[in-house]
Amino acid sequence: MVLKEEAELAILLEYLPQQMSPEEIITAAQQVIEQVEARWPADKDKVMSKLMPQLKGKAEGKEVSTIVSQLLAGSSGS
Repeated sequence: MVLKEEAELAILLEYLPQQMSPEEIITAAQQVIEQVEARWPADKDKVMSKLMPQLKGKAEGKEVSTIVSQLLAGSSGS
């Protein structure tokens, strides 16, 4: 039964869009942060509203949100 489920999963994964790596998400997030001129953690909504449509189906929202938060927290100190 497990082998059957694994075989079905392998077939399904072929049709799903490939997920972005954390490095790819960081690059995309940095580009949007520059575009919207986000400088503070409070600017996260501006970044997310522009970034998520670009990454839809390619990255989990929670992971993107975490990365954006980290990038904005790091930029607020400079």
